[in-house]
Amino acid sequence: MRCYLLRVGCLLGVACFLSLSWIKSFPGDGAPDLQMLYKRLLVAEELGGKVSKDLHIILEQLGNMTRAANVSHLLSNASCSNTSSTMVKQPSDDLSRQPLHQANIHLYLPHLREHPNSLVPHVALGKGRSGVTMVLGIPTVKREKQSYLTSTLSSLLSGLTSSESQDLLIIIFVAETDLDYVNSIVQNLSE
Repeated sequence: MRCYLLRVGCLLGVACFLSLSWIKSFPGDGAPDLQMLYKRLLVAEELGGKVSKDLHIILEQLGNMTRAANVSHLLSNASCSNTSSTMVKQPSDDLSRQPLHQANIHLYLPHLREHPNSLVPHVALGKGRSGVTMVLGIPTVKREKQSYLTSTLSSLLSGLTSSESQDLLIIIFVAETDLDYVNSIVQNLSE
């Protein structure tokens, strides 16, 4: 027991020594130079603004390229079922002249090529609302003993005002192949 207390005491002594030597390493009275930290903060904010502007420009260019690809896809009426990605040329004002591979869902989920309707929900309950400001997605699976979906939904909706609940859309993904279970969920939710 004494050996344990001796070890703890030595460890505390070393920790105190290291923390004091670290504090003393700062210039002045032991506090970091606030002017230097403020200047570094200003530089970081300036760089953050530049990065934000650059990202906004890139996002606009990607949006333009996506729209151009969709228009050219509609005009050419080409099928993308055999290709995993489409080639889109970048705008001429861009410095790099290399083509951009625009990924589609079949690149990441190739098994969906054989089942094109698998991305469309089989059951859609709702009021056809659009333009909401908040969308929540809740995945669920069949559990042996208890389903937590009802309690999760009631917990989410309990503290909302009527205007908040009107501005909210909840999408429930039932990841289950048992159609009886899915139908029971749909029946419970429609009540």
